[in-house]
Amino acid sequence: FVRNTLSVIFMVDMCRKMTSQQRKKTVFAFTDNGCENRNGQNMLLKYIKDNQAHAKVIHLDCIADLSSPVIYANSKIIKKLEGQDQELILKSIDELDYAHIGKKDIVITNGTVKQNSIEIASEKLMEKNFDLDMMEKNFNSVQKSIINFAS
Repeated sequence: FVRNTLSVIFMVDMCRKMTSQQRKKTVFAFTDNGCENRNGQNMLLKYIKDNQAHAKVIHLDCIADLSSPVIYANSKIIKKLEGQDQELILKSIDELDYAHIGKKDIVITNGTVKQNSIEIASEKLMEKNFDLDMMEKNFNSVQKSIINFAS
């Protein structure tokens, strides 16, 4: 498993768990956020701005197995998510100084913030024995939070 593969699995699984009404209001976009030029990310943000879409943007970055999920969000969203699950670590979006992440966005990661980027230890990526029960539990927990946020 690598972090991008798990992001795809996470999103497909989340879509499967959504009601048909929730799916009608949800769009998933895979962008090149981690690449130097960020063309895909920029196109998505331009589309949202040009169409005055009221999009709630959720970034999955370095989610790996979600053994220690961290959700970065603004204080309004954090208040909405607080108490839903004790396993989730909630932090202020202000801790992330990225030009491409909006203050109303949510960032979900299993990585660590280092010098304005999110990184995951290479040894974590090389592990072959993920705790699948823990991963599923945390997937469910984070997915429930996202679905509540998006509703």
